[in-house]
Amino acid sequence: MRSTGDYPYLNPDLVNDKVSGPYSDFLQGGQTLDEGAVPPDFKTYNVIPNQSKTDIYLSPRLGISHPISSVAKIFFNYGIMYQWPNPYNNYYIDYDLKQNWKVTRFGNLDLKPPRTIQYELGYEHNLFNKINMRITSYYQDIYDQFGEASYQPLNFGGYEIPTNNQFADTRGIEIMAELRRGTIPYFSGWASFNYVSSSNGRYGISNFYEDPLQDPQEVSGEVSDPDVRPILRVSADFHTPRRMGPEFAGINPLGGINLNLLYNWRRGAQFTYNPANIPLVENNLRWKPYQRWDLRLTKDLFTTGSFRSVFYIDVRNLFNNKNMTRDVGANDINTTDSWSWDGHKWWKNQFQLYMESLGYLEDKQNKDGSFNDTSGTPGDDKGKLPGFTPWTFLERRDIFFGVKLYF
Repeated sequence: MRSTGDYPYLNPDLVNDKVSGPYSDFLQGGQTLDEGAVPPDFKTYNVIPNQSKTDIYLSPRLGISHPISSVAKIFFNYGIMYQWPNPYNNYYIDYDLKQNWKVTRFGNLDLKPPRTIQYELGYEHNLFNKINMRITSYYQDIYDQFGEASYQPLNFGGYEIPTNNQFADTRGIEIMAELRRGTIPYFSGWASFNYVSSSNGRYGISNFYEDPLQDPQEVSGEVSDPDVRPILRVSADFHTPRRMGPEFAGINPLGGINLNLLYNWRRGAQFTYNPANIPLVENNLRWKPYQRWDLRLTKDLFTTGSFRSVFYIDVRNLFNNKNMTRDVGANDINTTDSWSWDGHKWWKNQFQLYMESLGYLEDKQNKDGSFNDTSGTPGDDKGKLPGFTPWTFLERRDIFFGVKLYF
């Protein structure tokens, strides 16, 4: 069990300070930041601190490897790792244009880096001195992930601040086979299958109120049911020696070529679709699997002394698979992003139209709220995106090319 603890997220002495605290009138519409100006309220509740502070974290690692034969070994790894917040989460300020530039979100410099404790236990074996096989079981405990807390003043709409109030548990088994370079002329590669089961939850307080008659609202302490989402990755690499074939003007047309193909597949995420608001219905649908191919081609041009030039082409999503770039579910239809103008009503309406275009009608739901099929994708003949824009919801194909110089 995890203790909810005391999570006011800001200075607790300022929670009910109506002059300079988090319910300041400065956050209302009609007041914008002049260039170079810093409102005193932001300094007071640590959005912009009055003085710098130092945080110190220990990140120990432990690795043990023991050979059990001339071609096999077992190993164990343990580590505590931290991921530093994106500066955007520390410094950003969002306004709602429809409410005369009212502040809706701003960053939090007191964010702590999410902490991951990871365990690994594995077995590795060299098959015929050609293929390296590895089986690894692992467990990850991720704590202090980023969420949001909402502050609700009496005389104007609320705003949100990023906080450390989420956690996740991940466990799984990964099987990997690697064909060593040189085993087959001009070819190498690897493949891995990762069986992943994860769950998550929240802790602490999600809503604070200036109204003294309303108590802070704590989040549900329930942990989500484990979601199993296997991952398959395959990489094939074709390469030629630098000096292969004839030479013209110091360049070998057939030499120094490296072509790599990478395939990624992952089972789709669960989400809740419950237009009839049937009680206790959760995660009753799943997006279709995510998959894509990436290609990378490099070709040595010429080398003179310590100077070397290489031409490259990177193609991401080679076959232009139509993948959703983010899951559109219960959380998204409740969003109130200011740029969407119509807020959650627009999102909810478009999401409903999309699901109905796939054949998921309210009157076709089972009594438990479930459906008899998985959700479609834009690639389906019947699947449509009524109001969804491709730059937001479809993963595009990107092509990058250029010349790299080494000296």
